[in-house]
Amino acid sequence: MSFTRTAAGWQEALAAKAAAIDLRNGGRPRSAYVLDGFFFELVEYAAPGLFVEAGAFDANASRRVAATLPECTVLAFEANPNNHAIWTSEVDFGAERVDYRHSALANRTGEIEMVLRTRDPGAAEAHVEDNSIHPWIASAAGATSDVVMVPVTTMDGILAEVPTGTRVATWIDVEGANREVIDGGRGLLAACDVVKIEVESSPLWVGQWLDLDVLGALTDLGLVPLARDAQAPEQYNVVLVSTRLAGDPHVGALLAAYERRQAARELPGILGKARRHPLLRQAARSVRDRLPRPR
Repeated sequence: MSFTRTAAGWQEALAAKAAAIDLRNGGRPRSAYVLDGFFFELVEYAAPGLFVEAGAFDANASRRVAATLPECTVLAFEANPNNHAIWTSEVDFGAERVDYRHSALANRTGEIEMVLRTRDPGAAEAHVEDNSIHPWIASAAGATSDVVMVPVTTMDGILAEVPTGTRVATWIDVEGANREVIDGGRGLLAACDVVKIEVESSPLWVGQWLDLDVLGALTDLGLVPLARDAQAPEQYNVVLVSTRLAGDPHVGALLAAYERRQAARELPGILGKARRHPLLRQAARSVRDRLPRPR
């Protein structure tokens, strides 16, 4: 694998792989699910000393890493005050070894405006999930926005909390704020062995970086794009690794296995959803592990 492509070259290579994904029978959510599995395999293999989740919502990724890697320091950042309050009341993050913080991640410290898109008062839910520090370009008809001030810090500021030389993995899902997160986190990102980041090929938020901008910035920091999903027509997730891991034979084997899973067709309807459900998959693994091994 060549590690010296331009951002456009990486975008083209990733798009070629994504073109092979079968989008029938819920293929888009399945592609995201399969990519997530690959990401967690890489994180478990890399065994970082620090995991950072930006745009954590319920901090599901952080909780999974904390359960898998007991020696890892796990920090989850959720800027939306409504989300943070709800999940803090429902989940004992301390018991799950996750430091769940109410804060945005950007390129400065202090406070920052956050735009909470709201629905009309008669809607079933008062708030939608894709809130950002940037305004939404094409709000749905009848939608309004509330602007609130929230705490903000930088990824690089987090490095002061761990010993020098700590290796890192991160999950970034910040709804159009990739430029600010990367600008404030170049030191941490350069120390990353595994990164998963959501990007857009067309703008959804005012002033946001697009996929080419993000790929250019991250590859300049020494990260190598390995895989992407087909989450939505103009939005997808990319998994990148350090050059150290990119040349590792075990990572190559994990990538090959991931690409085989990604190429498989999804089962139709409820069967496909059941196959993707984490609890059902966990139960299936438990049953499989109890079966006698062939001699």
